[in-house]
Amino acid sequence: MKVPDTRREEVRDLIHGVEVVDPYRWLEDGASAETRAWIAAQQMYTAPFLKTPARERIHQRLTELMKIEAVGIPIERHDQYFFLRRSIDQQQSVICHRRGLDGPDEVLIDPNAMSPDQNVSLEILDVTPDGALLAYAVRRGGEDEHEIRVLEVASRSPLADVLPRAKYYQNVSWRHDLTGFYYSVWTERESRILFHRLGTYPIDDLEVFREQTASRFLFAYVTDDDATWLSTSFMAPVAAAAMFTSSDSIPMGLLFRS
Repeated sequence: MKVPDTRREEVRDLIHGVEVVDPYRWLEDGASAETRAWIAAQQMYTAPFLKTPARERIHQRLTELMKIEAVGIPIERHDQYFFLRRSIDQQQSVICHRRGLDGPDEVLIDPNAMSPDQNVSLEILDVTPDGALLAYAVRRGGEDEHEIRVLEVASRSPLADVLPRAKYYQNVSWRHDLTGFYYSVWTERESRILFHRLGTYPIDDLEVFREQTASRFLFAYVTDDDATWLSTSFMAPVAAAAMFTSSDSIPMGLLFRS
């Protein structure tokens, strides 16, 4: 069987004086018909090599190795601990909450009940300093895009605030007055940092910063204990920088560049 062809295209970016060649960028669009056809051809080519008498034995052994209890790194807020935990019989990790080091673990959100095939996973993004509100990501099927949701911890009630499926970076930063949070999102054309005020529609979120090239990645996070200053890092293949601003204002000043 012939190895499937992979089309190359002439794509070159000049980033800080360095030319970056990226002939397979078209494959980054996982939803395009051409990319889906390429994946199907690769799977068809690979399938005969995976048909081996040892397949079932390998599958059984890998299943045994993967069925272990896992606990994520906790986030501490006001003597409360928030973390991911997966037991041996669970497909996905649940978000847990514990009051004090010796308190019992309580399940806040269980993604295993969110879909029949249990392909929905969760991630803790940030918790308010008082431990009252939890921002978390909901991802389906391991895809890059996810939703951002908010849970009121005491009542276990989800808020109406749901940021729609998109490519968000893995961080959310609560504003100092807890009226909302900062987050960053990117598309093929740009990266943006926005502020979402609780109780409002995501389409009305305030844009804090925009970068017109998708080759640079933005991460927004609050650095000081009072959440007074918003520090933003800029990371790209050949450079990095950081900027800061008061969380009550919009303009940013450059802190350092490398």
